[in-house]
Amino acid sequence: MTEGNGRDPAGWWAGVRRLLGYERVLIVTAVEVERAAVLAGLGLGDAREDDVETGRPIVVKAAGVGPASAAAVTAQLLTIAGYLDQWFDAVI
Repeated sequence: MTEGNGRDPAGWWAGVRRLLGYERVLIVTAVEVERAAVLAGLGLGDAREDDVETGRPIVVKAAGVGPASAAAVTAQLLTIAGYLDQWFDAVI
């Protein structure tokens, strides 16, 4: 089975996980433009707002500008993932 972009999802996710070195990664950016650039670079054009809840291996979220905003949003996302028992192996 392939995704709408013609990729084999299992094989593609395995390649990205090998690239990053972890099974599940949360990537936090400051603004939506950075998030879009990271998603494009990783080939994740089909990312959704509920990626944390769905257990996707790579989750990219925009947290807002500044260390306080980044810390607060990251803590919230980690709490949601922990509550759902879908822990992240790394946060970038």
